[in-house]
Amino acid sequence: MVESEEGKNEKMPKSLDDLERDMIRRALEANNGRRKVAAEKLGISERTLYRKIKEYGLEWYVKSYNSLCLFLCWA
Repeated sequence: MVESEEGKNEKMPKSLDDLERDMIRRALEANNGRRKVAAEKLGISERTLYRKIKEYGLEWYVKSYNSLCLFLCWA
């Protein structure tokens, strides 16, 4: 929180990196961790998405969806 001149607390706007990370996470979530479909929805190449996933440390997110799918498919 940042205090403005009037003394009110205001939320600090997110950085572009934070916004991009959130968009990628939401796209992966909406597409059950399917990177190819998420990349298409985001309008970026799969290669770019793979690089961004690594850059933002979202590998665990993709792996957790894949593990969940395997668990549910065999249940």
